[in-house]
Amino acid sequence: MLVNIDGQQFEAEDAIEGILINPVLPDGFHSTRNEARPQSHARFWNRPYIEVREHADGRDVTVRCLDGGAWDRPTLFARFASIQEALDYLGATGRTHHDTISVGRTSPWGAFAQGAALYLGSRGNLSLVLSAHQPSKREVRAARNGRIDTAMLLNGMTAILLVRFNDGKGRKVLSYDCSLHIGLERLDVRQAWLQRAGASHPLSIVLQDGLGVIRALRVVELDREFSTALDAVIAAQAEEPSRPDWSPAVHHAELERYFSDFPSPADAFALTDAAARRS
Repeated sequence: MLVNIDGQQFEAEDAIEGILINPVLPDGFHSTRNEARPQSHARFWNRPYIEVREHADGRDVTVRCLDGGAWDRPTLFARFASIQEALDYLGATGRTHHDTISVGRTSPWGAFAQGAALYLGSRGNLSLVLSAHQPSKREVRAARNGRIDTAMLLNGMTAILLVRFNDGKGRKVLSYDCSLHIGLERLDVRQAWLQRAGASHPLSIVLQDGLGVIRALRVVELDREFSTALDAVIAAQAEEPSRPDWSPAVHHAELERYFSDFPSPADAFALTDAAARRS
């Protein structure tokens, strides 16, 4: 069927909330270098779409987007059991419209010193913004496509999220750490996260340079075990603002102790890696 979205006409099985379902894609869409793509590909740029494939064991629902996350094919965002789950995911990550953050554009978070910042969304989503002064091609590739290791440490009730990117040969390329305490968030964000306990959490990862230009972008789904652990920590953190002896100063003191114990993300990963080997 032909569908009209944003004044453009597309051929697709359906369109829901402006998202194409099983669109008819032009030739070479999954096997063309981004810099060599013809105009027929350009109108799909930054336009997420859903593909549904039926098979003997059920169906596969995948969310993909041509956004520069891969050099010669659309980025695979995530897989789901149903179209509604995929639509909820796109809504939660803020990627329901083609005019969104993308590689080469200025980051909406602005430039900041080298390091990482974690932002919690009101629909159970997280945005991890990484800043590197002049990221190398190897670092950009690892952020876009490399295997991701995640871990979490606690200092008091302040959680430290550790994220490490590896290249195709398993070599460690980038490591970051950032703090999380739901008690510092707005009440609506706290309530949203408590209501979504038990659900999987999408993590949007943005690597930007020292000028605040986005160099890599991807979305991953935190695995169930990690999401469950995160939910438990957040539930405990949510109780802290009601305690008379708690204030943001307590969080900042816990954070200072963490940095005193672990001057770099590599130091923290050394601890979590050793614990993983013992288990």
